Amino acid sequence: MRNKNFEWVVNKRRGSQVAVGIIGVPSYPGGFKLQTKVTMNRVPQIEFGNGSSSTIGEVCRASGYRRVAVICDGLLRETGILKEPLSSLEIEQIDCEVFDRIEPEPPAALVDEYAKQIRESSFDAIVGIGGGSSLDVAKGVAVMAHNTGSIADFAGVGKVRNNGLSLVLLPTTAGTGSEVTNVAVFSDLNHNKFGVVTPFNIPDVAILDPGLTVGLPPIQTAFTGLDAFSHALESYVGRFNSFLTEPFALQGIEYAANYLQRAYRNGSDIEAREYMLRAAMFGGLSFTNTQTGGAHACAMALGVAAKLPHGLAVTLMLPEVMRYNAEAVPAKFARVASIIDPGLVTGNETSDAANAIIAFKELARSVGIEFGLRRHGVTENVVPKIAELALRNTRIWVNNPRNPSREDVETIIRNSLDAEDEA
Repeated sequence: MRNKNFEWVVNKRRGSQVAVGIIGVPSYPGGFKLQTKVTMNRVPQIEFGNGSSSTIGEVCRASGYRRVAVICDGLLRETGILKEPLSSLEIEQIDCEVFDRIEPEPPAALVDEYAKQIRESSFDAIVGIGGGSSLDVAKGVAVMAHNTGSIADFAGVGKVRNNGLSLVLLPTTAGTGSEVTNVAVFSDLNHNKFGVVTPFNIPDVAILDPGLTVGLPPIQTAFTGLDAFSHALESYVGRFNSFLTEPFALQGIEYAANYLQRAYRNGSDIEAREYMLRAAMFGGLSFTNTQTGGAHACAMALGVAAKLPHGLAVTLMLPEVMRYNAEAVPAKFARVASIIDPGLVTGNETSDAANAIIAFKELARSVGIEFGLRRHGVTENVVPKIAELALRNTRIWVNNPRNPSREDVETIIRNSLDAEDEA
């Protein structure tokens, strides 16, 4: 007999999302949590494996693309990373034009400029190759190819009206998970960061080649790898974590915890690079369905107010955000501690939730991170401004386990100014 406690309703939305309505679903660790609806974004076609970037020509030909715009960082030409993908496109007689003026915290104006050029030409698809900034610009250009106005007009959630140009993404870092998410982040004329969240940002194909990440310097390996870890963690402990996203989040936490040190110490360790790319992918597949949390909201503000690299800013904020949120979901943080360092587990939920913070800081320090915002040029007088900017990121805070006040956020930031000796 059918269990009357469960009722499944599946609704496919124009190929972009699948909404699953459920009367009740299990929640981990332990207990039973009532959830009336869970929304799972579609997953792109994923081509994963060392050397998979050499298949991009075949992928484009099979998809019917004959002319593509390649959006990438100009440095990729100098490092030789572009050679294999461009050669593959040439072999398959795919005509391509390269757009390579990418910069960190990509400005909306650049997206608008490239989109105008794309609309005036005849391209079948956009190919994004690079780190998070390159992939986000590729997403923005693909969207704006079939929408009017500026990408800044679509800041927020669900504001994009039309599907974009076909999109293929190849990451060269293992951090943002942008290659599988519905999010793209840009900066406006005042250098404030904003996100465009739409299922139209999800690529048609994601090609994940660990070999493309081998040349990433140790410090960038650390920043991006810790960003991947934080995506998975904030998704897992967040309000919108569900039975659909939780396996991705937990796998992302485990892979990052187990392989980041190896990738940092030996950039040519292809196994470590592969598992870090998996960690980034799983983190992306998780948070694209939940959002992240307070550490990312504060990090975006720090990127504006203090010009800190995103991965570093998230890492510096995460311990105090974890401490604040552990009061709401101690069992989840205790589970995180058991994944990062089983040796710290005591069996006491409150103690183990605190041990998750210790374990994370030990992991970060092992890859060269020095905690304390003050060490990185952030002074107490800018704390109110950072808090103000952080609280504007409402789309992110909605997933945070606790609703912070302005005073709470300022306290979190002040507590992050100086590193603690005991953790």
